[in-house]
Parts: sequence; C-alpha cells; structure tokens
Amino acid sequence: MYQSLVEGREVPWALLVKDMPKSKHRDLDFIVDQLDWEANVDPDFKENHYLEPVPVADTQQDGYVDRWIVYGKVNGQQYFSAKELTLDPGVKCTIKDKGAYGLITVQGKGRMNKLTLDCPKLIRFHELTEDEVFCTEAAASAGVIFENTSEVEPLVVLRYFGPDVNPDAPEMGSYRKNTF
Repeated sequence: MYQSLVEGREVPWALLVKDMPKSKHRDLDFIVDQLDWEANVDPDFKENHYLEPVPVADTQQDGYVDRWIVYGKVNGQQYFSAKELTLDPGVKCTIKDKGAYGLITVQGKGRMNKLTLDCPKLIRFHELTEDEVFCTEAAASAGVIFENTSEVEPLVVLRYFGPDVNPDAPEMGSYRKNTF
C-alpha cells in the first residue's frame, strides 16, 4: 500500500512490503520500480479507464435492467467482469450468462431459481445471511430465474465473473455509445 496516511492514521511499513521478497523490504529502488509509472501519469487516465454502467439490452419496459458495471480489458486481458441486475417489485425474469459467477445481493429480497435472496439490514455475530450465491457455468448458461418478491423495493444483485468468461463484454468507453 503506497500511502503513508489514511484518514489521518499512519499506515505501517509492513503493509507496503507485505507481498515483496523479504530481502527487498528496505530496497527503495526495488519498491518504487514496482509502480507502473507510465500508467500512473497517463494524461488521459479518465478517458482510458473510466467506466459507467452499460445496459445489456433495452428491457426497462419489462421491469428489469441488466447492466455491465465492470468491463473492458487490462493490458489486453479480461481478468474479470461484472453485471448488475435490478428488478422492480414483483418482476420475474430469466438471465443467461456464459459462465460461472459469484453473486451478492445488495438491495431487496427475492429468489434465484429456488434459492432465497435477501439483503441483510443488520447482521449479528454468528448469524447466517442469504445474500451470497455461487452459480455454476451449467446453471448460468441454462438460464437463471430471478424474482423480486418485494412489493415496494427493487431487488439488486451483482454478478462477478472470472477471466475471459465474457468475451462479448463491452470495450472501455462503450458507455458513450449508450442508446437506451
């Protein structure tokens, strides 16, 4: 961690060097060389890295919107991607994806096939929650039925995919082409 202060608190040296060889813990040249200086001083940094949500399709009239929220490539490689699905109260839809994903519920309650989804408002020590799910590649490609069981609140879930799962994901800057 290349910060010496966070929220007015000192960040220990150990956090800076924790993933470096022990023999290099005091080698300032080695430590500074770990930074990608060219990328960090890019005058068009925002232009080259900024992401806004990109809808997968125009489904708002059906009561739900699936959006790409993490997309593009890093040095020509897709290391990960993510989508945000928002369903209006009482809405049900089927979503097909190309690969396995981890899911976290960030608002509302509902179902994912037969599994309950519920975003906890308060979690006490030792309590279990129903806000995280892993979806296999077979289930994702067959299609998963999402349903918002609330009468008043949207259901919002995030799906995180691994490397190269979504080769058709938008490229960096695609948000500028949004047509809906």
